[in-house]
Amino acid sequence: MIEIIDEFKKDDYNLENFVKEVQEDEKLRDRIVKELLGSSDIKIILDCYEILNKASLENPKLFYKYWKNFYSLIKSRDYNHRNIGSTLIANLISVDENNLFEEIAEEYFSHINDEYFKTSQVFIKNITRISKVNDKYIERLTDIYLNIDNIWTYNEKQKEQLKFDLIRFFETFYGKIDKKEQVVKYVQDLANSVSPKTRRRSKNSKLKKYYK
Repeated sequence: MIEIIDEFKKDDYNLENFVKEVQEDEKLRDRIVKELLGSSDIKIILDCYEILNKASLENPKLFYKYWKNFYSLIKSRDYNHRNIGSTLIANLISVDENNLFEEIAEEYFSHINDEYFKTSQVFIKNITRISKVNDKYIERLTDIYLNIDNIWTYNEKQKEQLKFDLIRFFETFYGKIDKKEQVVKYVQDLANSVSPKTRRRSKNSKLKKYYK
């Protein structure tokens, strides 16, 4: 692994070369995953993640065997690990032939209220990505999001910032949601949000044609 670490230390290390090579070389894949999980150097961790993220988006089947490795990151006390695990798991949903996500879904969703609110945002965005491939949980997630103020433990400003991504979820899956009236009212009410970004999204939402 020394030569790989040496490459990471270079200012001009070639990400695209690594993304290509990690898809062609199983031993290199194993080594990058091992370093992602075991390194204490945040730069090395993030470099490994950058490679694995791009490569697993391009060729998720090659990385399905690392599901348990990526899942272990979600259980980490380190928010960087949780962010990385969340995204890498989401990258593999399209090839989840063994329905492994079903085993971890509730734990995954629990990070909607992660102790670190920026990590909550990562999970919410990835949940939307996951739901585009696996729509089994849309109603469950709708119930969670409609009741989110009773779930989140963040301050008001943080909550309102995160609601921007809830609007995106509701817009994306509106056609598959049963509680349409509740969703429309929820999104419409956010036109009064203290978050400028969320407020603008509500006022310009794809759902505004349903506003009363």
